[in-house]
Amino acid sequence: MAHIFRCISDGRNHLPCCQRQQVPKLCQSSCSGRYSLEKALDHAMCHEHSKTILFCIADGLQVLPEQPQEIQAETINSTF
Repeated sequence: MAHIFRCISDGRNHLPCCQRQQVPKLCQSSCSGRYSLEKALDHAMCHEHSKTILFCIADGLQVLPEQPQEIQAETINSTF
């Protein structure tokens, strides 16, 4: 499951939407692509909110910017 949520979130943070939609804190790791549920009971509880979580992810893919790639830094001045 962790790999699936990491992939569909596309490196974007959908947490604000999930919070607005009142997704329980326990399940919010799925909203940011960091699925971290380990207990069967946690999976069952969060399954009830999967439609809302997937809505937030789908909505966010339309409006949130993509994760930056190929970032480079260059020293401009070496004095502090």
